[in-house]
Amino acid sequence: MLLLIGYHTENNTISDFILLFGVINASSYALNDIVTSISILKKIDILLQPFTDIISVNFKEEKKQEIIKRDSHTIEFRNISFRYPNQTKYALRDISFTLQSNESTAIVGTNGAGKTTLVKLLCGFYKPDSGEILFDGININEFNMDEWHRNISTLFQDFKLLPIKISENIKGNFYDDNVFISPLLSGNFINPSGGEMQMMALLRAVQKKSSIYIFDEPTTNLDIMKEKEAIELFKEHTKDHISIMISHRLSHTKLVNRIIVMDEGRIIEKGSHKELIEKDTLYKKMYEKQVKRYK
Repeated sequence: MLLLIGYHTENNTISDFILLFGVINASSYALNDIVTSISILKKIDILLQPFTDIISVNFKEEKKQEIIKRDSHTIEFRNISFRYPNQTKYALRDISFTLQSNESTAIVGTNGAGKTTLVKLLCGFYKPDSGEILFDGININEFNMDEWHRNISTLFQDFKLLPIKISENIKGNFYDDNVFISPLLSGNFINPSGGEMQMMALLRAVQKKSSIYIFDEPTTNLDIMKEKEAIELFKEHTKDHISIMISHRLSHTKLVNRIIVMDEGRIIEKGSHKELIEKDTLYKKMYEKQVKRYK
C-alpha cells in the first residue's frame, strides 16, 4: 500500500496506477500459490520419508544362501533371547517354538510381552543376542536380506499408504483405478478413514505372494462387519502358508490352529483355543475379561 501511495504522483496517470495495482495484485496471488505449493510438497515429503528411508538402505552383503521355494516350509525359533540396544532388560528370553505351512498361529499376551519384537526378529530387523531363527533348517542370517524380505508379507500397526492411485497401492480390482489417495488435495482424490486405510493395507499384504504372512493387530480400526471380512480374507489367502497374527482381540484366536501366549518376554502357554480355555490359564482370564466387556 505504501508503494502505491508513493507511486501516485502528478507525473503518473490513473491508468499507470491501475496497471501497477493489477501487477501487484497478480503477484500477490502468484506468491500465495507458490507458498501453498511449497507447503503441500513439504507435507508430501514428510509422508514419503519412511519409504525413502527404507529404499535407501544398503545392506552391503553377499548372497550366501538361496531361498528354495517349496510347497511346505518350517520356521524354528531356537532358544532366542534379545534385548534392545542400550537396554538392560531382555525383551525376549529363551524363546523356542516351530511354525509350519498350512498352519495359522496367533501370538497373544499383555502389552510389552514381546509379541511385536518376536516378529521383528523374524523379519531380520534385529539379530538375537543368543539362539537362532531357522527357515527350512537354515539360519535366516545366511540369506540375503533383500531376498528374505521378499519372502515375507507383513502388516504392522504403523502401516503407510502412498499418496498415489489406490490400484497402485493395492494389486487387484478392489477399488476404482482412477481414484487417488491423498489427505492434501481435492478433486478425484479420497481421504480414507482409519478403517478404510487398514483394510487397504490388509488387501495389499495378502496380494503379495509370500511364504510367510505376518499381521500385527490387523483389525484395530475396523468395525465388527469389516473385522469379520478381514479375518476371512486373512484365512483364505494364507491357508497354504505360514501365517502369524498378533492381536489383543481374542475373538480371532478361535479361528487359528494354535495360540502362543507370551508374558514378560517368555512363552508361558501354547495350544488351541479349546485346550487353553479348559485350563486355568492367563489366556482364559484374558478371554473371559473380553467376553464380559461385550455382554
